Amino acid sequence: MTRETWERVRMIFESAIELPVAQRDGFVRKACDGDPVLWNEVSLLRLSEENGRRFFLDEPIPSAVRAEMIALSPMGAIGPYRIIHTLGQGGMGTVYLAERIDGLVQRPVALKVLRYVSASPDLAQRFDSERRILDRLNHTGIARLIDAGVVSPLSDEPQAVAYLAMEYVPGLPITDYCIKNDLSVGQRLELFLQMCKAVQHAHQNLIVHRDLKPSNILVTETASPNSPVIKLLDFGIAKLIQPNPDATELQTRPGQSRMTIAYASPEQFRGEPVATHSDIYALGVLLYELLTDKRPYVLTGLSPGAVEACICEQIPPLPSQVAYTDRMKSLRGDLDTIVMKALHKSPARRYQTVLELHDDIRRHLALIPVRARPDSRLYRAARFVQRHRAGVVACGLILFAVLFGAVATSLQARKAEYRATQVRTLATTLLTDLDLALRDLPGATRARELVAGTALLYLDSLDLGSQDTAWQLERARAYDLLARHQGDPHFDNLGRLSDAMASYQRAYEIRLALWHQDSTNTTYRRALANSLGNLGVMSSWNGKNTEAISLSRQALTVLAPVVLADPSPTVTRDESRLRGELGWWLIWEGRTEEGLRELQQAMITIERLAASNPNDLELQLDLWRNYWYQTDGLKFSSKDTVALNLLQHKAIPHLEQLVVTYPTNPRAQYGLHTAFYFLGELFLAQNDTASARVAFQTSLQTARRMVEADSSNRKAHEGLSFGFRALGHLYRVSGAFEKAIDAYSSDLAIRIRLYHDDPQNQEAANAVSNAFRLLCRTRYASRDFEGAVAPCKEAITWLAPQVDGTSVQGVIWGNLGFNHGWLGMSLAALAEQTAQPAARHQLLLEALNHFDQSHAIMTQYYRQSEGNDAAWEFTMDELVSSRNRVITGLQP
Repeated sequence: MTRETWERVRMIFESAIELPVAQRDGFVRKACDGDPVLWNEVSLLRLSEENGRRFFLDEPIPSAVRAEMIALSPMGAIGPYRIIHTLGQGGMGTVYLAERIDGLVQRPVALKVLRYVSASPDLAQRFDSERRILDRLNHTGIARLIDAGVVSPLSDEPQAVAYLAMEYVPGLPITDYCIKNDLSVGQRLELFLQMCKAVQHAHQNLIVHRDLKPSNILVTETASPNSPVIKLLDFGIAKLIQPNPDATELQTRPGQSRMTIAYASPEQFRGEPVATHSDIYALGVLLYELLTDKRPYVLTGLSPGAVEACICEQIPPLPSQVAYTDRMKSLRGDLDTIVMKALHKSPARRYQTVLELHDDIRRHLALIPVRARPDSRLYRAARFVQRHRAGVVACGLILFAVLFGAVATSLQARKAEYRATQVRTLATTLLTDLDLALRDLPGATRARELVAGTALLYLDSLDLGSQDTAWQLERARAYDLLARHQGDPHFDNLGRLSDAMASYQRAYEIRLALWHQDSTNTTYRRALANSLGNLGVMSSWNGKNTEAISLSRQALTVLAPVVLADPSPTVTRDESRLRGELGWWLIWEGRTEEGLRELQQAMITIERLAASNPNDLELQLDLWRNYWYQTDGLKFSSKDTVALNLLQHKAIPHLEQLVVTYPTNPRAQYGLHTAFYFLGELFLAQNDTASARVAFQTSLQTARRMVEADSSNRKAHEGLSFGFRALGHLYRVSGAFEKAIDAYSSDLAIRIRLYHDDPQNQEAANAVSNAFRLLCRTRYASRDFEGAVAPCKEAITWLAPQVDGTSVQGVIWGNLGFNHGWLGMSLAALAEQTAQPAARHQLLLEALNHFDQSHAIMTQYYRQSEGNDAAWEFTMDELVSSRNRVITGLQP
């Protein structure tokens, strides 16, 4: 086809697409005037049998053109590939089963071919875009790119022919596979979870697929029976989430829909910007179809306007309402809610990430409350009972006995004070016996919050007044227990830091009032000191580290007279715990040596107490916490050998014994995960990658078990995040940068979700920032300086608002300095690769700005951290040297 013929095809097509559907065929026949070439090409504009809307780029190529393309050369070959047969046709061209002519690779490939590249800049740009996108993706659930090229095989027609050689996937569309094999709802959900992971990988690489549909999701059998694998295909209309601002984004002309209507989101119909939420909508349609074997909308025979109104305005029936009878019951509730949330008309009301959708399905399969459903105590309790029937029966017997006794006694009693005694007995039982019975039960975090909250309601219902000090102390204890389960980072918790802060504050106010009544009472003093310590924990994790130090010092001052009057194990235990926490706050402030001295003093007492009370779990965990704090401080002060010795000879043996004794206790499990993570980091610092790998794998496996046991536990997800981060470290130092980026991206996805669950938590924002900085450093190490810039900017964006610029914020403040420094280095390196003088000059100016900000922060942090920068990500000398090179580069 000549360029002139191609232009006529485009002109006819663009004119026809503006006409009403009924007039198009007649117009095209008349415009083609009997020319078979024109007719064959323009016939790409055929009516979609399903939905009444015309397509161009998403329709099969006519047989005449297909035959011509197969005969591109006398050998039936394209570049180094021999055509075997046609697999299919689509908007980007024809896909063939092919094989290497030279036999270098024995396995067949799926060869996607596009002719007339030079005649159609639009198609050429899209084809090249697909090549670049596929090259960035590396996931077992995505068909991988093997080769790409452009050839001009015909002497009489020099038009270029482009090809992509991709992994050949012999399989069925996911919907066909499920129907053919009569898969259960659970099996279909497992396949869908695989698909979610593949799409999430694309999103983590800043790519939106934009055309998720069954024909692009194939299921293939593996060597292992009953373990099908999905493969995501066709990124032909995929789009970068953050495209290069210098690149011209392909615009869709009116009528040239680049979407499959049955799976397109409302915003795609409205012509709005397409981002990840459109893929999430398409996943919702696919999930609906997988669960019901029907689509959410019936579009057959509708006009284009009616189709658009249906997708953008009509609420589809619930999956359970249209499913086959045998499936209806299993879809009611969770699955109905999950699907409808994914299909919400408003992108803001859908799942915000594929990971959230994946997590809710996992929670449903694990009989854990899903996040999409309105939270209620009844719903949480029902799910808890379904998961742990045996444990609930045992605990229920305790609760029933107490409730029955309280009710029976209450019915018999005639005096209010007798009733009060019974209710207080019930509350005490809830706070002690039942909470203890649930302590080591997997998945009990929400149940323990419910128990504490119920006990508190009982106590508050009594309203005995401020003079009943025993009642007030019991209320304060209930608030403490409630706060632990709500969001205290030192315990397995639900990730609600602000709720925990409020509960600890209520307990503090009760105890402060009691102390004002009698400041000589040692019980009141001890209780007040512990409340001040709890508030210190909340302040530090909320970014107010200076305040945390002050609160811990106040706590020790309040407790000091009690220690002098009663140096019993119970009191000295409180003192050592408070002193250990003060030590860690000092380390986070950058005062590492001072913090280590406090920790060492606390450890002497805790080790002695732990040795005398081997069956006291809380005391044994206090000892591990001290080891944890010391390891962190030793790493910050470059005492890696001392830290390694502490972990190998004290901390890990101690935790391994705890896990043997309490195999399901989540805090012991989290401690073991953290210890092996630290161990891996220290081995890595010594270039012992083999030992680091073993340690990191142990850490990740432990975290996975925690999440499987209780996905509502925020600490478990933090552990999983660190597990992925550990793998990223291992891959990065070994030079496997793409694998490192994949692992760090998984870490980032978890951290962003945890932040959105608790946006008031400054440490959560710091963790997100750290994850972005790791992506930046990895891109920088791989010499992808352009790719390093975006995540470094994100790291600053996430952390800068969290830092109070008027005072030093310790390690978090230092992290902001690192963010600016790495961005400066990335910009400076990118400038060296830039040939255009003006662009290079601008990059150097930006780099200098960030070096200056990093230098100002790090100079202050350097003073605060006692002049020790050996353990930093870069030293002050390296920072100054990089800054000076930029200044030299700016000179004329």
